[in-house]
Amino acid sequence: MFDTLYKWFWWDKLWLPAELSWADLEDKEGRVYAKASHLYVTVPYAFGFLLVRYLFERWIAAPLAISAGIRHRVHLRVEHNPILELFYTTHSRNPLQADINGLSKKSSLPVRQIERWFRRRRQQDHPGVLKKFREARSLLCFCDCVYVRLDVCL
Repeated sequence: MFDTLYKWFWWDKLWLPAELSWADLEDKEGRVYAKASHLYVTVPYAFGFLLVRYLFERWIAAPLAISAGIRHRVHLRVEHNPILELFYTTHSRNPLQADINGLSKKSSLPVRQIERWFRRRRQQDHPGVLKKFREARSLLCFCDCVYVRLDVCL
């Protein structure tokens, strides 16, 4: 089964133009072509970058943010309401007044409470300031490292 999956994955019609095959890309006559197997090394690098980013955000950026006075603010959690949640996920995050009136009749809640529920639910989806700070700090650190690496290479 693995062999069949391997052959399907590397099917030349899937990856190459119609007039080429993998045999055309073999090394010959002093020409050396890049191999698809050279891309395998990128997978461990990607996982390594993810691990480094996680550790940086957890052990460096978060304490730095806390020392700068940025706190993790807990948003009010909305009460579970399957009718409103279904509308929120399938139709709209910002319902029209006619939709709110219809939802009020379906759920037997006042219009004001439904407006409050949608406002709190939208707020709940937004990332907090601490999370934004950690992600921005890790991106800045990554860009700085790339810039220094390019500066050294050039």
